[in-house]
Formats: sequence, C-alpha cells, structure tokens
Amino acid sequence: MSILTDAYNPTAYQAFAKEALEVLLQDYHNQLNGNSKVSNTIPANELLAQWKDKTWTFSDLVQQVSHLSMHIHNPRYMGHQVSAPLPIAIIMDWVAAHYNNGMAVYEMGQASSVADDVVIKKLATWLNLPNTTNGILTSGGTIGNLTALLAARKNATPHTNLAMLVSAEAHYSLVRSAYIMGIPKENIYYLPTNEQLQVDVTQLLHIYNKAIADGKHVFAICANACSTSTGAYDPIDAMADFAEQQNIWFHIDGAHGGAVGLSNKYKHLTEGIEKADSIVIDFHKMLLCPALITAVLYKNTNASFLPFEQKAAYLLSDEPEWENMAMRTAECTKYMMSLKAIAIMDVYGKNIFEEFITRQHDLTLDCATIISNASDFELALAPQSNILCFRYIAQNSNAVNLAIRQAILEDGTFYIVKTEINREVFLRCTFMNPFTTVAHFEELLANIRKIVT
Repeated sequence: MSILTDAYNPTAYQAFAKEALEVLLQDYHNQLNGNSKVSNTIPANELLAQWKDKTWTFSDLVQQVSHLSMHIHNPRYMGHQVSAPLPIAIIMDWVAAHYNNGMAVYEMGQASSVADDVVIKKLATWLNLPNTTNGILTSGGTIGNLTALLAARKNATPHTNLAMLVSAEAHYSLVRSAYIMGIPKENIYYLPTNEQLQVDVTQLLHIYNKAIADGKHVFAICANACSTSTGAYDPIDAMADFAEQQNIWFHIDGAHGGAVGLSNKYKHLTEGIEKADSIVIDFHKMLLCPALITAVLYKNTNASFLPFEQKAAYLLSDEPEWENMAMRTAECTKYMMSLKAIAIMDVYGKNIFEEFITRQHDLTLDCATIISNASDFELALAPQSNILCFRYIAQNSNAVNLAIRQAILEDGTFYIVKTEINREVFLRCTFMNPFTTVAHFEELLANIRKIVT
C-alpha cells in the first residue's frame, strides 16, 4: 500500500478522529470545570527552539496544541473578544473541512451557499432590520468592514478626493480599509468623543463642514457598536439621521456588539440600527461560533453586488446572481462558514443568543459594581457592553498595572488583557465565557491584590 493510499484509508480517518477527540473532550471537561490553567505561556523563541527540529507523532502534536492553546472554555478566561464556541458549531466546522466545498460558484457549494442566504435573512429578521436587507458572510470583521466600505465608495458621487468620518475610538480596520482603497490619511476625519468615549454628536456638523471646506467629498460616516477598546456604543440613531441629512453612507462596525439587538433587555444600545446602509457583525464574538464568520448586512439588497464587479468568464456570468458568492465576497475559495451558524440557529433558535448576550452584560454590570465599591480599584468608565476596563489604584499606576497584567499572563490561572485610555493603562476584561461568574471575578481581584503585596 502506498503512503498516499494509506493516508486516505477510512480506518486511519477513524483512528485519528478518535485520538483527537479523546484529548479534546478531556480538556473540555477540565476547562469547563475550571480545573486547569487558562494558558501556559512560553517565550516565542524558546518554543520555536523546541519545535523547529522536532517531528511529532499525531497524538503528541494534538497534546502539544492542547497544552499551548488559550483555553477559552475556561471560566477564568476574560481576555480578548473571542467566543467559547458551542460544541455543535465546532462539529460543523469539522463537517465543513471534510467536504471542503469552495463557494465561488453555486455548483461547488450548494448547501453552504443557500445556508449563507438563510443565515443573513434570519439574522436580519431577528434584528428587526428592513425587509430589503441582504448581505453575505465573510472571513472576519476586517474583511467585512472593507467589503462594506467598498460598496459605500462605489455608491459615492463624485468618486474623487473621497473622505470618511470615523470615531476617534474606531477600530483600526476601518482606517486600514480606507488606506487599501487608496484614501490617504489626511482624508480620514476623526470624530471627537465624550467622557464615555462615544461620538460627540454636537461635533458632527463641524467636522463634516471642515472636510467640505478642505475640498473633500465625504462618502461615509462610521459608528461603533461597540468600540473594541472600551465597549462604548456610539449614538447610532443620531448619527444615522445626520448621514441621511447629508446624503452620505452610514456604516456600523458592529463586529463585537452589533448582535446586542438580539437581547430584549439591551437592544436599546443599538437604537437606530435599522437606518444603517451597512452593518458588520461577527458570529465568532457574541454569537458563539468559532472563527472566522462575519455577516455584512446591507439595507439595500442590490448594494451586496457593488464591491466586486470584476470579470471572470470561466467562472461567473455578467448578470448578478446571488448564489454565486464570488460576485459578492473578497474570497473566491470561500469557506463553508455558514454551516456552523445555521446549525445553532436551527437547533437552538434566537433564544440561545439572547440568553448569552443578556447574561454577559448583566455579569459585567455586577462586576463593575464590585469595582465601584472597592477602595483599591477604579473604573475607566461605566461599562456599556460586556467589556470592563478598570485599574488598581497606586502611585505610578501605569507601571503597576502593566506589572499586574504581566504577572497574570505568566501565571496562567486567569487571562485578561490591557488597554490605554488617554495614555493611562487599564486592565481589561471581556466576559465571553458563559460560565464565568461574579465569584470568578472576585477571585481575580484577590489574585491581583496578592500580586501587589
């Protein structure tokens, strides 16, 4: 038997799957129960030295990945905005990898192409968006923002000396998108924010008029729902009205927080979202999917075809065809990402998202109250999402909080990150795990107090 034939043997498939599943399930049990560390940190050069001349057995390789990975299912994970994915979504990613159907054209990805459309339409309905809403799924918020802004640029008249307005707290992908589109940095106008780091709507007209006076053509204004650094929601309704008054495209970067509209308790945070020309929402953040899967939603159905109109006679027709994804996405060999989303939607429905989002926002407010009542900690600002920024109060506070964060990283019992607000360092927790409790947060604070004593 040749090595190639042996590699494709169904018995080998079953054996590898069994070995991997044993490791993953054992680790999953340990992490859900909080019986293991969140991470095991090794300096990059040291780890590279261990790996570069090493040839692993399959079992050992899986064990190594398990040991060295960030364990997001651990309730002490309070770090970056990455979901603890549902088992059903993980399994559907395996199904997608098995069939490996690229989705440039419908004939190569029938099930996933239809699933894309179903997922987009169902999400739009659940968010109470206009019935004209359409869109696509793509590989992450950065590509999502670029795709939406390409549509905005194509929609603009005139097409020269274009400028865009973004929050001073905008995610870097919005500015990066502008650069990719050939818009120079001097044509990006930053909107001032208030004390809660939300766009100050009283400054909108002033900044817009400045751009016009500079000879620029403003083609888009972008709102945060919510900002990555602090979780602040911009005043979407007011910004949407301003965009309509000035006849410019209104885009919402809702990669992290746009899904809050699925929570009856907190949907007010995105009031006015239905007025947006385009919205980006990551399923791999607040919608319980593994990365990457991002929805790009357009209020106008036809806008979905604006970004990409290149010819490909061997692949695509000259007429718009919703089912041929290469007409509407940056990807050609597009991954079957819709399978994990439609599985959650069909099996669990909207309620699982509402329960998760509401729970995480409630938890964040409870933890903020603990900080407010503590004499040795302070909040950066009142949380508006499931992101909490706070710091230990001390002389030379920046150095102390940097040291706290580094000690937590090296220990691995918890995982949190940091951010800077007005050049001040704050510890930053994003409550992404559905099993994190107030008790875990209190344990974190106790751990910090031990570090500084």
